[in-house]
Amino acid sequence: MRFLFDDRAADYETLRAVGYTATGGAEIGEIVTTATKIEDSSPDAWWSEWNALAERIRQLGDEAAADERWATAAASWLRASNYYRTAEFFLHGDPGDPRIRDTSAQAVESFRNFARLHPGHQGLPHSIELEPRAARSTELAISELAIPFNDAFLPGWWLTPSTPKDRPTLISIGGFDSTAEEMFFTVGRVAVAHGWNCLIFDGPGQGRVIREQGTPFRHDWEAPMAAVLDAVSTFPGVDTARIALIGMSQGGYFAPRAAAFDDRPAAVVAWDGVYDCTAAMGHLMPGASPYELLDQGRDAEVDAAVIQTSEQNPSLRWLIGNGMWTYGATKPSEYIRLMRNYSLSHGLAERIQCPVLVFDADNDHFAGGQPDMLAEHLNAPYEIIRMPADDGAGEHCNAGSLNRFHAALFDWLNQTVADTQD
Repeated sequence: MRFLFDDRAADYETLRAVGYTATGGAEIGEIVTTATKIEDSSPDAWWSEWNALAERIRQLGDEAAADERWATAAASWLRASNYYRTAEFFLHGDPGDPRIRDTSAQAVESFRNFARLHPGHQGLPHSIELEPRAARSTELAISELAIPFNDAFLPGWWLTPSTPKDRPTLISIGGFDSTAEEMFFTVGRVAVAHGWNCLIFDGPGQGRVIREQGTPFRHDWEAPMAAVLDAVSTFPGVDTARIALIGMSQGGYFAPRAAAFDDRPAAVVAWDGVYDCTAAMGHLMPGASPYELLDQGRDAEVDAAVIQTSEQNPSLRWLIGNGMWTYGATKPSEYIRLMRNYSLSHGLAERIQCPVLVFDADNDHFAGGQPDMLAEHLNAPYEIIRMPADDGAGEHCNAGSLNRFHAALFDWLNQTVADTQD
């Protein structure tokens, strides 16, 4: 589905950003006006216009806060967080670009300002106390977290309805390029509206963990998830028998992987389903498999071919740049080789015991065919929900059609885990 750009990557990311209108993360007019100012879709032009928009909207929030117009401040800071995230997105081809960390920090701080208007409960384990900016929200409480993991921590946010009660909990796992704050828009806010607690966090390779700690992805996602589950199990208001996982994009591999090794989740959602992450590499070298060459030790040929192909393909150039950075690789062949570890083959999918919901999107340009492959290998009860392009829901992770996704997601979760509607 074409939105505003001929370039597929720029078009998809614009659709992704505008989709968060559904949960307070965007205004259609702000998005369209900004997009029309970007003439060449270069990373610099993209950053310049989106960052300028984010700065203007954040300033609206700051001015509103100075006058104690808290509702306006909250709405402005929330949109600014999404716009800052969008601004730095295409800079990842050069991980040393200082704008990545600086702009990402502004995205986090804008969300933190929003969170201060919805202060969470004091004394929560692993929480960072935020100074409240206004009276406690009557519908949403947010606590900032630093969950211990190895010698560092996993940053995140704990979202709950304000009324104390033991509730089911949804843990949201990001993907190849998402951030914890973005997941407030994808599932967090709506989870709370449905009466669930929700944890959104950055794992290895994601958000603040890659930007501030330099820790890349790891295929054994059960390791960070064990730390997260340990922490959540100590939080007040958590019914430990009703914890579900949802993985977005590459998280559609991470969430099932964690469930294969840990029996604490009562359900798992793969959005969209991923069985083998190497499927995303199929378009790298038309007519040849990079893995056939790598198996023959022809790494240099793979590097040369990928670089040559990406010169004419901005989407591929970004994918390789972001992949090398977040996977901790120094050259394309190393990144492609590392991806082989990110698979649910060799009996891993078969180990999952809890019910599984697999989403599939008609036009998914990253994980096409993967949801069915995952489902074919499941021994656990599962359901596949196919999101139709005819209704605008057919893009990867249903970008631009989140209301349709949320309805399907929470209908299934509430029926499978428990009926929790307040």
